[in-house]
Amino acid sequence: EEEEEPLSLQDDLEWVQNFWKTFDDIIFISLFTQLGMVFRLAAAKWFSVFDNTFRPDSALFVNLPLNCLACWVLGFLGDGPSLMSTVETRFTPQDLQQAIQDEVWNAPISP
Repeated sequence: EEEEEPLSLQDDLEWVQNFWKTFDDIIFISLFTQLGMVFRLAAAKWFSVFDNTFRPDSALFVNLPLNCLACWVLGFLGDGPSLMSTVETRFTPQDLQQAIQDEVWNAPISP
């Protein structure tokens, strides 16, 4: 039987930091998901004022204007390089993620 090496203090600290980062991510996603659901319900109620256009059997049901608004807000809040760095870093190892982010943030800004 092989005995496992005890984890070092650094390994313990990294594990705890990763745990709390993941915990924070889950909490934020949960809260903003609930906020999004409440916003969708409120918007659906508001769009019901336009009875002839946004009725449930219409192609322009509440989803279309809300999706257009959400796309606009996401485009307004984000910029291309930072969004692309986020997409790239989700599928790469940790050390490469840091290198990509450093490259993006240190890149010269073209006029």
